[in-house]
Amino acid sequence: MAVTLKTNVDTAAIQARLGAARRELPSELGEAKRKAAKAIVPVAKRNVPRTRYPERRGYLAASITADRRGVVSSRPQALPHEHGGTIAPRGVPIRIKRSAMATKAGAEMQPQVERILDREVTALLERHF
Repeated sequence: MAVTLKTNVDTAAIQARLGAARRELPSELGEAKRKAAKAIVPVAKRNVPRTRYPERRGYLAASITADRRGVVSSRPQALPHEHGGTIAPRGVPIRIKRSAMATKAGAEMQPQVERILDREVTALLERHF
C-alpha cells in the first residue's frame, strides 16, 4: 500500500532556483576558476626558466595570464617548457627540459587557491539558495 505524504515545501520555487543555478553555474564557476588562477600567475611567472635568450624568457613570462580555463599562455614555447619535450623549428631538434612553472606555482599556492574557491563557491550557493 502506497502512502502519499503532503509537505509544505514549494517545489516549484525550488525547481526555479535550480534552473537558474544550472543556467548561471558554468559562467560563475568559470569566474571563480579565473580568480583562483589569478593568484597562481605571479608565482608561475617567477618559475619561468632562465635560458640563453633572456628576451624570450620575458615574452613567455609576460604571456602567462589567468582565464576561465586556469593559468594560460599564448606563447608557443609555453607548453614545451611546462611539460618538457623536443621542438624542431627550422628542422633542428631542440630538447627543452621540463620546468613545470605553472604546476609548481599551483602546488605552492594551493592553500590560497582552496580559500578562494571555497569563498567563491559559498557565495555562489548563497546567491542561489
